[in-house]
Amino acid sequence: MPWKSFLEMGAVPVINENDAVAVEELLFGDNDFLAVHTAFMLQANLLVILSTAGGLRDHQDQVIPFVEDVDSAFAFVRGVNSTYGTGGMLSKLTATKIAVRLGIPVVITGKEDSLEEILQGRTKGTYFKPLPPPRQGKKLLAMVEKPRGALYIDEGAFKALKSGKSLLPAGIKRVEGSFQRGDVVVIYTEDGLLVGKGKTNFSSDELKRVLGKKGEEVKRILKTTKEEAVHRDYMVVF
Repeated sequence: MPWKSFLEMGAVPVINENDAVAVEELLFGDNDFLAVHTAFMLQANLLVILSTAGGLRDHQDQVIPFVEDVDSAFAFVRGVNSTYGTGGMLSKLTATKIAVRLGIPVVITGKEDSLEEILQGRTKGTYFKPLPPPRQGKKLLAMVEKPRGALYIDEGAFKALKSGKSLLPAGIKRVEGSFQRGDVVVIYTEDGLLVGKGKTNFSSDELKRVLGKKGEEVKRILKTTKEEAVHRDYMVVF
């Protein structure tokens, strides 16, 4: 049954990640990503994420009411530089980063807050300002499609992506998951911070063979004319 039919009937659908069989949650944070995906598909005007923390908290343990630059918010996540990146506030901020890039405002708050007041612009939690959504269809598809793997990159590759360049195998430090050519992967720094998403030119097995390798060597080993692990035209950098 279409979503709108549920809403027209006055019913609120409940959607939940099947933790017993889902593998994407290991890469991206289960229901937090599912919430973003659902909000995008429904063309929602606002995404509300509930947290036991009641919002993003600063170093004095006070809720930060407004965030314009979501990247700056990661500095307030305890353990953000640990290897355990899934779940908790880190997962919620990662999902929030995607949502605001899609043009969807986000509120992270607690269960004590009122949804009616949030809709009126009042919240006890944290409001994240949205950005203008991307217009390119290829990049938009990569942003909302579920990832099949993850790539962890070095500082040089991170700077290259931020300047609009493609991701090369030379800058990839680690590959996680099992994926094929054309699958969507998420891209992280070695510290576990989300950089972007995109469609990979190589499978996970192929990438593991050319980690740290440069252009001509990649082409020779994989017998291909391509050298980009993820081309900039098929990638969204958050």
